[in-house]
Amino acid sequence: QTATSWQASPYRVTLSIVCVVMGMASVARVCEDNFVNHVFILGIDPRCRVGPNFLFSWAAQLTCVWILIFGMYVVDYKWIIVPVARPSIIPPTPPLPSRIE
Repeated sequence: QTATSWQASPYRVTLSIVCVVMGMASVARVCEDNFVNHVFILGIDPRCRVGPNFLFSWAAQLTCVWILIFGMYVVDYKWIIVPVARPSIIPPTPPLPSRIE
């Protein structure tokens, strides 16, 4: 693994969560528009008030926070604005022997 692959994984996981929430909101909206009783089909409590508008707004807020934090990460990685000690993940390799007998 390189140094950037483990640092970027929280951003991938968060983006995956945003995509799942957007997908849930899209399915709920399509079901509502086509008069499909998805609440009954999925066995959700009918008193639950989580609808597509709530899911879309939650996904939009997560997306805004994700863009802000990921943008700050990219800017700091590019210009090293926050001077912290960044340990090397890959240890230095020992020199190879010049002559094999």
